[in-house]
Amino acid sequence: MRKIAFLLAALLISGLLLPGCAKADSEDQDGTKTESGSTQQTPDDTAGDKAGVGKAAEESYTTYLEAKDDLIIRLSEAVEDLPGAEMALTSMFDVIMVDLAMWPVAFLGHDEDTALMDMDDQGVEVVSYQVGDRESSITYQDEEGRETVFTGRYDDQADWYVFTRQVDG
Repeated sequence: MRKIAFLLAALLISGLLLPGCAKADSEDQDGTKTESGSTQQTPDDTAGDKAGVGKAAEESYTTYLEAKDDLIIRLSEAVEDLPGAEMALTSMFDVIMVDLAMWPVAFLGHDEDTALMDMDDQGVEVVSYQVGDRESSITYQDEEGRETVFTGRYDDQADWYVFTRQVDG
């Protein structure tokens, strides 16, 4: 019964916190208000010189990490008052494991030389590094020889990047 009560409390708390992750209405430079449902594309986020093209992908990932960390902290604080509920937090490990699968996105915002050097420090051999206005990708081989393709594509409807990872074909 306690476990069910805890899960309901966790769902309620996450339901209250997740709307805070939505994009809020903002004012443009000219003072007009932009609603959160509309998409607004700034040239700085999607185009530019070769060094800054992937910055939007890096910023998307950084924003994701900050929101996820905040959610985990809030859930952990909420569980502190419920005795015996600590073990239920282990269900959050699946969310944490996503970060490990997405680590190459941190390099998509760098220029090619820096990205290759940083990836080499991680023990992987980069086969291909491509940065474009709307799509960026890194193809690399790990120490076991498995080839991984990590791609970030800009989604107009979501007004954000969508990341995919493909291992060995």
